[in-house]
Amino acid sequence: MNIFIGQLPFLTHGVRSVATFSSIAKYVLQLSGAVQLDVHLAAKEKAQTTARIAHLESELGNLVAHVFYAMSANWTGKTRPTLVSILPIPQRYFIPQRLRESYRPRLEAALLWSPEAIEQEEEEERQRFSFRKVPKKNKKAAEKRHNLEQEKVLNQARAVFDVYARLLGNKQFLYHDEQPSTLDVILAAHVHLLLQPMPDPLLQALLSESYSTLCTHSRRVYDLAFSESHPAPPVVPHKTGFAFSSIISMPRFWTHKAGIPESPAVQERDNRFALLRWGFFGTAFVALATHFYFAGVVGFYKTLLGNVLVRVQLERLAANGALEGEDELEDLEDERDEEEVEVDLEEEL
Repeated sequence: MNIFIGQLPFLTHGVRSVATFSSIAKYVLQLSGAVQLDVHLAAKEKAQTTARIAHLESELGNLVAHVFYAMSANWTGKTRPTLVSILPIPQRYFIPQRLRESYRPRLEAALLWSPEAIEQEEEEERQRFSFRKVPKKNKKAAEKRHNLEQEKVLNQARAVFDVYARLLGNKQFLYHDEQPSTLDVILAAHVHLLLQPMPDPLLQALLSESYSTLCTHSRRVYDLAFSESHPAPPVVPHKTGFAFSSIISMPRFWTHKAGIPESPAVQERDNRFALLRWGFFGTAFVALATHFYFAGVVGFYKTLLGNVLVRVQLERLAANGALEGEDELEDLEDERDEEEVEVDLEEEL
């Protein structure tokens, strides 16, 4: 989602939020200094990469989504609390569940979404606020269903991991030992997510015990991407308070440029957008000022300000002894009022 635009993964760069891997890859390649990972591949290897990326995002992506959104222990113990911690009020109350529901059709089609497990999760949530005990028979039946679901997930995971473990073999990277490709990055990213500590470490244990080459490959790509010479990008701290902008979208009057330089085409587009934006606000300001002037608002406040300044000046003179007593001060104020009345009459005539 973009947690804030509804999809994962997402990239935030300046004022832009780009979602889905393909869109992120296209956007990053537009930036100056971008590196083409697949330039060393042959034409056949590039064609294979396109097909394998689609397979990876589908099959391995389903497993990642299952671990984070369909496994009850991981959802209640890790995913939902993490989303709540980074979202402001009121988004934290509805965005996590909406994000989970967005993955439901995909996981149902892949047979990785268990309605019984979700119902059991909801029942356990209700039991936390109830004194009624769950019958032992129901617990045993739920455990049996849970074990069957786990075995089904493990079988699907083994089928996917076997394919890429054979493709990798003893090589450092999938195609050539010298340099990783886009396929290496996508495979390593998915495996890296599955290796994260979770309350229910089902696939983490499977990878660590049976697919050590995939784990090593994932760490190798990660270390290459975020080495000491190329550290991980800074993370912008999240504001966890109330976000009024989450209800009413407000325009940004200025933006902070990101540290990554952009290509000339992107810079030209940004400059044109900035010119149009400031032109709009300038025109709106002139129109508003003109309306206030002809509506008499400016004249009213001008007169009011003049009265205040005269009053301050007279009080200052009286305090310095230049005026004798309050009577003389009141006389001067009366003269001022008479002058204003005469000016108003002249304007009306």
